[in-house]
Amino acid sequence: MKALYFVFFMLPITVLGQQLDSVGAKRQPDTTFKVIHVPQSQKKDGPAFFINGIHVSASVFKTLDRHMIEHLEIIKDTIEIANLSYHGQIYITTKEQYFPKLISLSDLKSKYAPEANGFVIFMIDGQVIKEDYDLYSVDESNLLTIFIDKISNPSEGIDIPLIKVLTKSKKNIDDRNTIRIRGTAYHRPSNMPEVSDYE
Repeated sequence: MKALYFVFFMLPITVLGQQLDSVGAKRQPDTTFKVIHVPQSQKKDGPAFFINGIHVSASVFKTLDRHMIEHLEIIKDTIEIANLSYHGQIYITTKEQYFPKLISLSDLKSKYAPEANGFVIFMIDGQVIKEDYDLYSVDESNLLTIFIDKISNPSEGIDIPLIKVLTKSKKNIDDRNTIRIRGTAYHRPSNMPEVSDYE
């Protein structure tokens, strides 16, 4: 019991956003310069995903409209599909009026950015996609905006197409319908047409 009390006493405590040490003194924020090499993620044998009884890529769940899920069932049993083993099964049933429109990122590029030949970078809601674009699928019916951009640096010889995808999350919808004038946010009326900076 004494050991547990000692450990608890020595832990830093956060009060009103300020971190205090064991004696109550305010701790200084860590401002040390650091260089962090992010390890490349390795493919793991995850669960198999099924939407309305159809086996789909696990990536679909990231862009699926969560409010349109009627039922979700998780089964821990291992299953083999097309000679691939999956540890667990996730069955998703959507509401009757919701029909996910699945499309791979490769097909998405061909459909909306045919001019982006060769290598491209995809970002979905700010996250860079590092998986196979042929296998990575999204729900097209739950996409809000697609920005066709470029990462260019002539001095470094860099000219890479960048496709930024936004889903119909509450934050993305609120951001689209907010007008900012000199740092002040105004809600855009529904009858006001949207003007895009990307033309």
